[in-house]
Amino acid sequence: MNTIRLKLFPFSLKYKAKTWLQNLRSGSIRAWDEMQQQFLKKFFPSHKTNSFNRQITIFTQKPGETFYQYWDRYRDLLNTCPHYGFETWRLVSHFYEGLTPKDRQMWNWCAMELLKIKTLMKQWVPRLVSWKCLKLGHYRHLWGTR
Repeated sequence: MNTIRLKLFPFSLKYKAKTWLQNLRSGSIRAWDEMQQQFLKKFFPSHKTNSFNRQITIFTQKPGETFYQYWDRYRDLLNTCPHYGFETWRLVSHFYEGLTPKDRQMWNWCAMELLKIKTLMKQWVPRLVSWKCLKLGHYRHLWGTR
């Protein structure tokens, strides 16, 4: 898979990035990890990455901004720095912490409702499946008939 990435990578580049790749010494990069490292070092130096990470950490919903607008801005920020290095749970946490109190309350309510639904599903799905199987005759062999 990494070999394929390395072969296809040049087709994803434009302008300065393409020029940078063409100016690399032939054979200087032999593995995808090396390419990734060199590319990030050139186009996302540590001070830039740190700045993006700080923006992600302190990201907040603007007054009057809808939830969907907030989500789009957050997603755009994450896409500008694809190697931010946060785990998914941490990204969700930063997103949640930046919500306005009203939207945070809505999310709390939704989460509680989903938890209730999940609990009900755990209780009732096995019962419904068993009932459906009995109704369809999947357990006919238990009754001794065919």
